[in-house]
Amino acid sequence: MSKLGAKKNWIYYNSNQISSAFCVDEFGGNAFRGKSYFEETRVNHLVQFVYKGVCHLTVWANGEPRDYVVRAGEAFIIRAGVRHSYASDANEPCSRYWFSFSGSESENILRRCRIKNDDVIIKGIPLEEVAEHFFKFYQTLRIKGDSAFAMYSVAYSLLDMLMRINFKSLSVAGNIETENQILINGVVEYIKNNLATVTVKGLVVKFGYERSYLYRLFMQARGMSLQEYIIISRIKHARYLLVETQERAEDIAIALGYESYASFSKMFSKRTGFSPVEYRKIYKKRLKDE
Repeated sequence: MSKLGAKKNWIYYNSNQISSAFCVDEFGGNAFRGKSYFEETRVNHLVQFVYKGVCHLTVWANGEPRDYVVRAGEAFIIRAGVRHSYASDANEPCSRYWFSFSGSESENILRRCRIKNDDVIIKGIPLEEVAEHFFKFYQTLRIKGDSAFAMYSVAYSLLDMLMRINFKSLSVAGNIETENQILINGVVEYIKNNLATVTVKGLVVKFGYERSYLYRLFMQARGMSLQEYIIISRIKHARYLLVETQERAEDIAIALGYESYASFSKMFSKRTGFSPVEYRKIYKKRLKDE
């Protein structure tokens, strides 16, 4: 029986969304017999494994196309919203497996797999391990019933495999990002993207660590408490908005999560020595004079 399953081409779309945080959307396998071409922009993250042959990939970054040649034993990662195309080589048609996923934790999952924003190609894929994972899932499709849990099980196994591969390559390069660094970077990114609603209590729940442990790690990494970092981040963004935009100071206060303009103004004055209105007036004038 073919490693791609009983059929050369198969695809399964998941209609059972178990969680909005992480949803496995699609699994598939395909063996091209000749030259084929696809171009698309997905709403989810896509991981494709080239099992045999050669795939020609184009990814548009900032409007500019970048070309890659993906060979057997390599995978490519396409993030949600990124325009891309891939074509099977005419002389060496490719066989491939893929899966896609989405959800609010998707970026955090990619980060934990040591996949950076500009990563596209992953080398050193253990082909037999990949084939076994996909064949295991394909077999469940032949059994009547709910295959959602099998799908998630295989997806987690594949993500774990990618994490191991990337960790190994980072170790060889002598550039290991520790688990603590990954955690702190995730916390900082979350604060940046959720200034209006973030709280220390919310971070504890979100990342699943005890408050005292998270406090200690953050102090070691950033030299300040989580609460202090949240305040500084809000004031920094407020300064930017006051000078670079025409938004009312009252609206900025609300956008940054303050209960009232008075509490925002008090904290802003304490940190900068000026009220929000004074700060805007002084620094906008300086920009004009420059």
